[in-house]
Amino acid sequence: MTVILVTGATGKTSLATIEVLKEIYPSFEVVCASRGGKDVQGFPGVKLDWSDPSTYENPWGMKATIDRLHIVAPLGVPDLLAAVKPFVEFAIGKGVKRFTFISGTAVHKGDPFHGLVHQWLSELPNIEYAIIRPSWFFQNFSNEYRLSLLRDENKIVSNAEDGLAGWLDTRDIGEVVAKALTEDTARNGDYIVVGPETLTYDQIAEKFTEGLGRKVTHVRVSGEEFTSLLLGRGLTQDLAVVAPLVDGVIAAGLDQSKIEGQEKTVGKRSFEEYIQKNKALW
Repeated sequence: MTVILVTGATGKTSLATIEVLKEIYPSFEVVCASRGGKDVQGFPGVKLDWSDPSTYENPWGMKATIDRLHIVAPLGVPDLLAAVKPFVEFAIGKGVKRFTFISGTAVHKGDPFHGLVHQWLSELPNIEYAIIRPSWFFQNFSNEYRLSLLRDENKIVSNAEDGLAGWLDTRDIGEVVAKALTEDTARNGDYIVVGPETLTYDQIAEKFTEGLGRKVTHVRVSGEEFTSLLLGRGLTQDLAVVAPLVDGVIAAGLDQSKIEGQEKTVGKRSFEEYIQKNKALW
C-alpha cells in the first residue's frame, strides 16, 4: 500500500488534505507529521520539526515505506528553501518519489520564498512533483486575530484596500492536493486553485453582515498600523510583519494579475456556505 506523509498535519490545508485522503482515497495510508506529533482523523501522528534533524527519522519509524510527501513550509522563517531543503533531501534518500508543495497564486517559480522552493523541486532529478498555488482561505476568519476581531468587534481589519482575491475553502485545496498525491501520472507542474468568485474585503464584510445578521465593517489601515494592531493582540513580530505583506499583495492586484490567462481549478464551495457552516464561531 502506498504511504503518504503529510507535514503541517494540524494546519488548515493539511487537515483538509487528510480529510479528503481518508474519505476519497482509502487505499492510501497516511502518516501525519507536526511539531506536536498528534494523531489526525485516525491516522498516526509523529513529531517532525523542520529545524531539528533529530526528528527526521521519526516518520519512517512509523511507516518504513513512505514514498509520497506533502510539504507545508514552516511559518515565520526568512529563508524557506533553507528551511525545507534538508528534510526533503533526507526524504529522497529514504525513497520518496513524489512531492507536493503549498505555494500561492501570486508566487511564480523562482520568486522569493515559496517560489524558490518551487524552482528547486522542479529541478531535482528523478522525482515527481506538483506545486499547489491556492488563493486566500475562507478559514483565515476561523481563528486567531481575524476570528476575535470579527466576533468581538464586528470588524475585518486589513491594508488590502480594494484588492481582489479568489477566496476559497480549504476543502477545495485539500481535494487538489489529494489528487496530486494520488493520481497515476504526476503533474510535474503547478495547480492554480481559486474560489468561485473574486472578492474584496468590503464585499466579504457585506457577506458576513448578511450571514450573521449584524453589521460587519471592513476597517482600512496602513501596513504599519496593521502590524501594531497584531502585536497588540499577541502575535509574534515575524507574523505581525508577514500579515500586512500578504494583504499588500492583494492590494497590488497580484493575486489576480499573476494568474491571468492560466489554467485554474475553481473551488465548488461559496463564502456564504462557509459562513453558515461556521456561524457559531462569530
